[in-house]
Amino acid sequence: MEFDEEYKERLLAPLKKQVGVKISAYLDSLKKSKISVENKGVVDEKFITHFQQLVREGAIINSSGYNTLESFGIEVGTNNHIIYWDCSDISVSRPVKRSTIVSNTINIQGSYTGNLQAGLKNELRVKHKKNLFQRVLAHICKIMKGF
Repeated sequence: MEFDEEYKERLLAPLKKQVGVKISAYLDSLKKSKISVENKGVVDEKFITHFQQLVREGAIINSSGYNTLESFGIEVGTNNHIIYWDCSDISVSRPVKRSTIVSNTINIQGSYTGNLQAGLKNELRVKHKKNLFQRVLAHICKIMKGF
């Protein structure tokens, strides 16, 4: 199923107004907004797929800290019947700026372990950068002499 970004925003709308909503109140507000959650007890496929995607993305979080449907108080049975109960508060996750630091090992005539930061600068954070680069250059020169 292709994910509908507008539909996901409609699923997030009731949570943007409040913090710590119970699942029953959330589902009721979706129903009032004309979003189909279930039909005669059978879960709406579009709803559950998009809700799970929002949970996986971390856009919807709960007070338990887990990201399973059960931790949100939702279970889909074997016949696609939906069961829900109030077990934790749910809310919209607030965006967090993240920087990525990747641990890596560089082998140059021995081994050196350091941190590489991925980003616009691609800066190598090492105390002895000059020494490291001299060793790399010397190793490359040694290899090139063999050709």
